[in-house]
Amino acid sequence: MRLVSSLLVVIGCTTDPSATDPDTDPSSAAPVTVRVATWNIQGVGRAGSNEGDAERAVLARIDADVVGLNEIDDGEQDRLRTLAADLGYATVFIPADNPFGGLRNAMLVRLPGVDVGAPSSASLSSDDRANDVTRYPVRAVVDVPGTSVDLTVVVTHWKSGFALDDRFRRTL
Repeated sequence: MRLVSSLLVVIGCTTDPSATDPDTDPSSAAPVTVRVATWNIQGVGRAGSNEGDAERAVLARIDADVVGLNEIDDGEQDRLRTLAADLGYATVFIPADNPFGGLRNAMLVRLPGVDVGAPSSASLSSDDRANDVTRYPVRAVVDVPGTSVDLTVVVTHWKSGFALDDRFRRTL
């Protein structure tokens, strides 16, 4: 049995479609709610295992439209895809590589109009030699249904190594 320490955050975002279109009658516009969650899941359990069943139950109960996950280990991509399919997530994004170790961040998305990515340190910095993230942050831009609004969700895991050379990363 594996002891898991995790953090789960759920955010509900309500958008008033009339706020982006001055020609829309505010009295007839219904708010649109988008649920976003992030979870330091520390690995994905196998479907049918106690761990896998518990993960599915938690995510099903939260019923988020966008889920960011931290600490997906090398070799768990198929488990993640199975988890996503079981819960109705059409988009699964996990970076193909990682700058530090085998753990990655990932994104599950149910909403349409998805654009996903994983920016590197160099792409986030004006210095193309930057190498200060230990796991690529993952990003999803989604269409908010019934509106002209796009929502951008970025999930990262703030962590650095423990060697003296990693002091700068820990400071950040």
